[in-house]
Amino acid sequence: MGKRIIVLLLITFLPLFLNQPDFDYYSLVLQWPNSFCRLNPNMCKINPVPLDFTIQGLWPNNFTDDQLEFCRDQPAFDYTIVKGPLKENLKEHWPDLASADPYSLSFVEYQWRKHGLCVYPTLNQNTYLWEALTLKKYFAVTRTFLKANIIPDDYEMVEVADISKATSVAIGTEDDYGAPLIKCNRGFLTEIVICINSDVNYAMRCPNRTDECGEENVMFPSTP
Repeated sequence: MGKRIIVLLLITFLPLFLNQPDFDYYSLVLQWPNSFCRLNPNMCKINPVPLDFTIQGLWPNNFTDDQLEFCRDQPAFDYTIVKGPLKENLKEHWPDLASADPYSLSFVEYQWRKHGLCVYPTLNQNTYLWEALTLKKYFAVTRTFLKANIIPDDYEMVEVADISKATSVAIGTEDDYGAPLIKCNRGFLTEIVICINSDVNYAMRCPNRTDECGEENVMFPSTP
């Protein structure tokens, strides 16, 4: 199957993409919370720890300069507009793993300041947050892992090749094997990075591939 067109995103965000943005692609960075907690026990405060990939960030990148960071200082993060369905979705899909408050927005605010402002005004705060949430739900990596019998386990290791294959299925790039970036640390699967073109209509092979998981087998833990 070829690259899937993200129809829902195009319908939702098309008016915002009429002007060409000043970046080449996005990186949707998903983290495995139990690996974060295993590797950072003093930082991990969330309880319970989600058994689902959660958003670390949606990062704009250039092919030449790679990741864009701290591009401007304003507008500041507006807490007053984060309410209702948006607040509930952030709690579930973009939680602050370092906070015991399930509604903490500190991590999301930091991601907006560091990365989100690099896509402003192409995307405002509200649209940036919803775009990350929509992409995360659309790709449904955790669900695809389960279908591929990649199940979190504290004792059995998982082949990185199987993780890469399942992620390629999730994002619709089976014809471009290894397109997503798999990251590991100290023998644990830590992140899945999905790269999407700036118009948000197809997933692509992640360029500038560094710090990839060089191990054959890694832990995909079910507990912190």
